[in-house]
Amino acid sequence: MERELPKVQEEVKNLLKKTEMEIEALGDERQTIGHLRIFLSRIAMRFYRLTTSALNSTYHEIDSSFFSGQDRSGSSIRLRAQNRQKRKVVKSEVEVDSEAEVLERKVKEVYYNSRGKELPGNYNHILLSELFFIQSSRWYQIPENHLNSIYKVIVGFMESGLRYIIHDERIFSDLLEIILASLQTSQKNAEELNRLWQDKKQQPITYNHYYTDNMQKSRQSTTRQMIRKAIDGAKQEWGSRFHISNNQVDAEKLLASLQSRITVDMDKQACSEALAGLNAYYKVALKTFVDNVCRQVIERHLLRILPEIFYPETVAILSNGELERIAGEQPSHLDGGVTEQNLTNPDRDREKYADPSGEKMKALVWNGKNSVELVETHKPKVIEDRDVILKVTGSTICGSDLYLYHGAVIQLQKGDILGHEFCGRVDSVGPGIKNLKPGDRVVASFQIACGDCMYCQRKLSSQCERTNTNKVENAMYGGRTAGMFGYSHFTGRFAGGQAEYARVPFGDVNLLPLPDDVPDEKGLYLSDVLATSWNCVVDTGVKEGDIVAIWGAGPIGQMCAEMSFTQGAKRVIVIDGVETINFTDLPRGETVTSKLKEMEYGGPDIALEYAAGEYTKGYGYKLELALGLETDTSEIVNKMITSVRSYGRCGITGVHVGFTNHFNIGALMERGIRLIGNGQAPVYLYWKDLLKKIQDGSLDSSNMLSHRVDISEMDTLYEKFNARADNLQKVFVQTRFSDPRAPGTPELTSWK
Repeated sequence: MERELPKVQEEVKNLLKKTEMEIEALGDERQTIGHLRIFLSRIAMRFYRLTTSALNSTYHEIDSSFFSGQDRSGSSIRLRAQNRQKRKVVKSEVEVDSEAEVLERKVKEVYYNSRGKELPGNYNHILLSELFFIQSSRWYQIPENHLNSIYKVIVGFMESGLRYIIHDERIFSDLLEIILASLQTSQKNAEELNRLWQDKKQQPITYNHYYTDNMQKSRQSTTRQMIRKAIDGAKQEWGSRFHISNNQVDAEKLLASLQSRITVDMDKQACSEALAGLNAYYKVALKTFVDNVCRQVIERHLLRILPEIFYPETVAILSNGELERIAGEQPSHLDGGVTEQNLTNPDRDREKYADPSGEKMKALVWNGKNSVELVETHKPKVIEDRDVILKVTGSTICGSDLYLYHGAVIQLQKGDILGHEFCGRVDSVGPGIKNLKPGDRVVASFQIACGDCMYCQRKLSSQCERTNTNKVENAMYGGRTAGMFGYSHFTGRFAGGQAEYARVPFGDVNLLPLPDDVPDEKGLYLSDVLATSWNCVVDTGVKEGDIVAIWGAGPIGQMCAEMSFTQGAKRVIVIDGVETINFTDLPRGETVTSKLKEMEYGGPDIALEYAAGEYTKGYGYKLELALGLETDTSEIVNKMITSVRSYGRCGITGVHVGFTNHFNIGALMERGIRLIGNGQAPVYLYWKDLLKKIQDGSLDSSNMLSHRVDISEMDTLYEKFNARADNLQKVFVQTRFSDPRAPGTPELTSWK
């Protein structure tokens, strides 16, 4: 025991030290987008220094422990050293063949095959060209193999460097994917090798002193060898005494002896001259080619760009969604989540999320700022006990979908399926679903509630604590809100319903059966717009005799006006619908506030808004948004506060994200204004009562329905809706599973 205790203590110390290093490597908790960007920028700066040191061969100036190691293949981590070693190998591989007999035979064969107008026993430049082209035919493949070899060395170095800096396996994998993608692009761009190869295939250029010097040396060497051979033969005629006197007889005797031994074979002489020319030119061309490959191809396209593949500027241009995907601290069921939250498109992981039948469906996905695309993706499958798969029979577009379209909502990723309002027929159910069966007509709540947490028990479904574990949202808002269909990773990463099929988690809670007397064209809007409008009116407290001003004359603004009258409002003024103020066309010096006070003494009692990000922004706000100094504007809220009479009430329902500047808190306090954040409407609290109102005729949701389109034109619908074209209000989007059009509803519109 005494002998083992010191060993155990040492192991514990080492384990603690390792754990401390891993915790230190994780850095501070990354609660906001700013924290994520700083975290990745620090990693990028270290990586930049590492690659710069590798290229400059300054291995001991920074992270010397890294450069003393080896990569996964056991090779040195020192990039320049490996590059120089491989360059020596390449040069040796492209040296001219040195076996004399084989080479002479090749030269003679080419000599005879290339004869033209020249006299026998002579050669022209064609022979040299032919010999050079044959001998250098391997030049392209060898450097190409060398490029691939250097590329593997670079990949090994980048992977080792990244792993040295990052210990989180997920972040390492995501960043390595970015780096390898950039490297592959650089490798594809290395077209210099093709250009060098084409230059090499041109006629040999021999007018340079390197070539002439080498030719002169070759000829001198050949002549010397011939004379030496002749002298060695002449010695035999002179016996053991080889002495030449100054008399004419000895000189003539020596000359005759040498001439008999120097017999010129014209063909052999021509081949010898050609071989000498080849050797002379080949050395020059080889040196030039190897140097150009190393400098113009490897240095320019593979090595020089390494520090800029992942450095702070790379992080600066990453979108918020990319930052969250790469560096966000991942939510999980252990964080309190009770359903799969990584399903924005079944094709993200077909084996895990796609229906095993392989059936495809049409779906609308976000494809970047101001861009959506109708794609074919896989049908989702039941993955949890309380899942329901719907055949979507109706969906729509909402004003808040335009915030996604414009890229105003953070953590949206390309390929995410959009749409948070939809209805349909049950296709399949998980084993935990007891209240629904295949074929039932249902409408889906736009929010996803678990049905069991404290808020769900109070029917405040929009504040469910267990279906959205996004830490950025939690940190920004000081608490959790429910997951939402098709509304970015910020709200739980769920695929939306602008598709032919949709997965609904906790289907027993988030689906409301539709009776036969309520067609899809009316029941669909229980999903969001009716509950949201009703919540805005009742939560802000519209009562008998109130004067109500509504910002936003879209479908929700229209329904808010109708519902305000049902609650006893005396007058409704819509800033841009029932009785309107066109805020874009006011005379100079006149504002929405002054106009409202002119229309009603002291201003309205209540201000409601559902315009948010779609409301006009002043230049100052636009500048601050562009610079990242705020994520949303206070412009519309300030107008509401200054427009209502003292002790008036302002209800905010439009989607606002993050932080704002220039908020008029003084007016709010001094005039006793009640500012109410209506929140996302708790659909579960209202939708059964609203369904009854539709059935008894006291609420007609078809009043706002203006168009019917097919899902195949959903991408065009976004463009039209964004441009406020064709008097679009609320739209019913049909699919191949939709029922025939209900009487009294709009005919199908097509823009094809």
